[in-house]
Amino acid sequence: MKGRLLLCLLFSFVASAEYDRESFRQVVRKNMKDISGCYESGLKKNPNLEGRVVVEIEVIKDGTVRSVKADPSGSLTEAMVLNCIFNSVKSWKFPYIKKDAELVVVRYPFLFSRNNTVVIDKMD
Repeated sequence: MKGRLLLCLLFSFVASAEYDRESFRQVVRKNMKDISGCYESGLKKNPNLEGRVVVEIEVIKDGTVRSVKADPSGSLTEAMVLNCIFNSVKSWKFPYIKKDAELVVVRYPFLFSRNNTVVIDKMD
């Protein structure tokens, strides 16, 4: 069964830093196949799987991902899917953070739907 991942381009920077948001989006878009693959694997175990995951990513100055976790507000809680997403995101490389910031924390929402229904998501 094919599912659909809807990428929400609304995301928030928790820590302030001079960081190019479009560069961040490009890294996420470049790796969407991996995120979709995590969801597709979950659909094989649970054909009704769908929901929202807000991923919180800590990126250090050199662009390396320091940590990844899910915000508890998300509705998709399948551990296998979340762990797959976390492992994928940990391998991503972001552009160097400019200025004096040592760390940027970003919250990025992903919506997963088992059909082609468009789901609109909004960050709080």
